[in-house]
Amino acid sequence: MTDPAHIVIDAEKALKWLRTGAQPSDTAKNLMSKAGIWEQFISEKRGQPIPTPETEPTPASEEDADAAAEAPASTEESTEAAT
Repeated sequence: MTDPAHIVIDAEKALKWLRTGAQPSDTAKNLMSKAGIWEQFISEKRGQPIPTPETEPTPASEEDADAAAEAPASTEESTEAAT
């Protein structure tokens, strides 16, 4: 036995079970959520595309925002300011 326990959920069977109206217990729902199955089911239920790492927006980090703010102005803006 591993510590912590290693749980394997058959995603197709779980989704089939949920699609037919099954109501999972809180524990089952938490386990499916950790495996990403619950989010997939909710997305299907809402008619939304299933979230994947490619389609999920990545939040900009503070470093990226700082770097963009400190970027030099374009040459067109620089020449206009000089005249």
